[in-house]
Amino acid sequence: MKIVFITFLFALSCAGVMNTRDKSVKVIKDVSSCQPTLDPKSPRPAVCGKCEIKIEDGKLIIEDTERCPQYEVYRCTRKDGKTFLINNLRCEPVD
Repeated sequence: MKIVFITFLFALSCAGVMNTRDKSVKVIKDVSSCQPTLDPKSPRPAVCGKCEIKIEDGKLIIEDTERCPQYEVYRCTRKDGKTFLINNLRCEPVD
């Protein structure tokens, strides 16, 4: 009986560790702004975004997410004036 109880407690204690996932964070420096390019009323692919995209202190931060954000494409401008696109499905900039 003790062995079953100890096994049960061990399984519960490891369940949280086994189900966690390391979040990947990418940082792109020298970005001045990012604006959504899709009209809020336009049709979008019925897929979940895989990352969250935000600007903090002149850096574009791309962080994996387990939530299901609506698909979005952003037009970002670097401090040197060049632009690039990034969407929250692929999560990689495209010049």
